[in-house]
Amino acid sequence: MEEEENQPAFELIRPHLAACSAESSADPAVRQLMIDLVRLHWRSGDFALARAEADRIDALWTGMLGPEDEQTLALRCMLANILRDLGEYRRSLELSRRTWESQCALFGEEDQTTLATARGMAAGMRALGMYREALERDLRTHASLLPQVGEEAPDVLTVSHNIAIDYRLLGEARQAQEYSERTERIRRVLKGPANDRTLTTQLYLARDKRDRGELREASADLARIYETYRASRGDDFPETLRAARSLAVSLRVLGEYERAARLTRDTYRRYVERYGENHPDTWSCGLNLAADDWCGGRYEQALLQAEEIWGQFIRVLGEDHPNALACSDNVSVYLRSPDASGSALERSAALGEEATRGLTAQLGEDHPFTLCAEVNWANARAELGDPVSAEQSERSCLDRLAAKLGTEHPDTLACRSNLAVTLRGLGQTEEAQRLHDDAVRGFGRDRNFGEAHPDAVRAERWERISHVLELHSW
Repeated sequence: MEEEENQPAFELIRPHLAACSAESSADPAVRQLMIDLVRLHWRSGDFALARAEADRIDALWTGMLGPEDEQTLALRCMLANILRDLGEYRRSLELSRRTWESQCALFGEEDQTTLATARGMAAGMRALGMYREALERDLRTHASLLPQVGEEAPDVLTVSHNIAIDYRLLGEARQAQEYSERTERIRRVLKGPANDRTLTTQLYLARDKRDRGELREASADLARIYETYRASRGDDFPETLRAARSLAVSLRVLGEYERAARLTRDTYRRYVERYGENHPDTWSCGLNLAADDWCGGRYEQALLQAEEIWGQFIRVLGEDHPNALACSDNVSVYLRSPDASGSALERSAALGEEATRGLTAQLGEDHPFTLCAEVNWANARAELGDPVSAEQSERSCLDRLAAKLGTEHPDTLACRSNLAVTLRGLGQTEEAQRLHDDAVRGFGRDRNFGEAHPDAVRAERWERISHVLELHSW
């Protein structure tokens, strides 16, 4: 039932499962159908229903089969996945760990059911910001599975997909893209271009392309994926919503602010209707809505929305989680509206420093989030009248961005333009003009931007360019 092509056959027997009390059957094959049913609810995005069914069956099987029975443990592996998608991250990881330890003792660490739980355990680590630990766990799982079933097996492809997520979260877009492209190619050959798993990998691959500066290609891919999901799964399917969310970001980064805002507003409404205002995916979409408001000149709305979501992430994940730090950095940007008060600028600089230092501690000084946060912090310091400190950060960030992303990446161009503004204010006009001209030419020849793009216009006008951080999907 895990694979998409098996779902129609499963739907034929689904109505009969409740009538015959399949969960109470003495036949393991019949009981397996109930695990498949819970998985179907989960994959369809019916998280609350999936959890209710999993809790009910878990209680029954614990008494009937025992807490260490193979199927009880398999169900708990599924329940941990459901809890994670409901935003109960710590409980999810705790359940995954307990289940994995039991399976290791009973079946061994190399058993495929144990490895499936290890995969979920890594996902729980990712959700809690333990990105390096998640990567190490996924690499071990991949190394264990590969010789058993081969690289084309669904479980191996799933782990490969997850390894790409790990690298993406660690700011290693090139490695993420390599894993995504290999996984997508195999899935496309085996399952076809419109298969759900193929499309999911393409969806994440588009984020890799955007992170590496391939903005128009990413936007075109996302538009196609979004329409394919809408046609096959409907507007409210989880991956349709995720594709819409990512497409809206691409449109905004390309400067199509109103199109982006319309799509984000519609997607946010759907998230609220399906999952409520307190779901992490709703918050992520809401943070994009704040970015759209900021780009559209609705500065107060952007600030209020971002601050509220920042508080939610702190409540659930803690103030040192990368997502909470990213939110705080966006708040620091939104505090610097065109008519910002001195106290707002001071708070912006203070938050920028906290976010930069926090992201450095969590992700390293060369992570793209850290670099963009430091560029934003430099903007705040320059506007507060501390151009010398801003210059030091901008020179350091320019070197690190060029090494990490390339000299022609949009984030590198933005930093070069900002440094030119700073140097001009310090009277270093010759170097300022050279950097300014380099940045303007870079934006102009970039097929993703062009001379009319808002950032290109800001660079031409000697205006500072800020970065808005977009949260990654786990």
